[in-house]
Amino acid sequence: MRIPIEVAETDLDGNKDGSTPITRRYMAQQRYTLTAPASVANGGNAYLFCNWRYRANGGWIDQPAGERILAVDSIGTSTHTAEARYALQTSITVGSRNPTSGIPITVSVADEDGNRNGTTRFTRRYKGGTAVGLTAPTQNGIHPFRRWYISNIAQPIGQRTIVVQPLVSSTTVEAEYFTRVVADVRSYGRGCTGSNRLIPDHAAAGLPEGRTVADYQVRGVPSKTPMALFLGFSDSKWNGTPLPLRLGFIGADPSCAILAEGFLILPVTADATGFGTIGVPVTGDPAAIGTHFYTQYVVVDFGVAAPLKITVSNGLDSTIGGWR
Repeated sequence: MRIPIEVAETDLDGNKDGSTPITRRYMAQQRYTLTAPASVANGGNAYLFCNWRYRANGGWIDQPAGERILAVDSIGTSTHTAEARYALQTSITVGSRNPTSGIPITVSVADEDGNRNGTTRFTRRYKGGTAVGLTAPTQNGIHPFRRWYISNIAQPIGQRTIVVQPLVSSTTVEAEYFTRVVADVRSYGRGCTGSNRLIPDHAAAGLPEGRTVADYQVRGVPSKTPMALFLGFSDSKWNGTPLPLRLGFIGADPSCAILAEGFLILPVTADATGFGTIGVPVTGDPAAIGTHFYTQYVVVDFGVAAPLKITVSNGLDSTIGGWR
């Protein structure tokens, strides 16, 4: 990389400024002054000045960082070698997810323009290899901090402070906050009438909030009736078979239909009043928050007229609530 250098003193050949590498000849004891540019461009990248160093009498002498003027009082009687040292300019763009802006971030090191802290989305310029600490707030309103992403690579959940030490021209980091998903239960479809002239009524006691147990109940079935809760993750297919699936073709009343995939089939017996319930543990895994699952009771009813002695309830579409 060729760097333009200002040379204050004219040498014995009448030369001053030049682009590296350059050589200048002086008389013994001559003073010389070199000035390097603050930044240079090369190959589509920018490079920032770090410091000068020069070699005299067999040893290297490093100059303070950022001082672009190298002033040597006397060259003495030996050869001097001077080097202007540069580092790749790297930009760190700090953003956020949920929300995409407005998050105040604490930045540990001032950048090349003297800037530190900022509110997403913002960019800071550093010399490549500079270690920069970024700290996100614990909460954004009611939304807890989740994790950082560095160049779209997820960092550990809950680690609010990260250190970024980029060696490439640009890096993007994003602070992510949890999203609140409201738990919900909605009835869909319709059951079919049992021998007691009632349609089994399927409902949930409470909501399927993460890390809780939700009770999935049925009422209106004959006393002491055996039954099962179908639980699955689809209301449109079960093992490739489209839902709802009318059961008249296997001998049930044609008004009876399977409404929910039977991924799990959980047996239970109604009590003397025709009530039954099953506690369903609800995961708190953030990956599962917002997931829908579907339930329906299938009831053995020996009093119905149809050859296949079953009735069914309505279905429930449940959404797992929590932070994700």
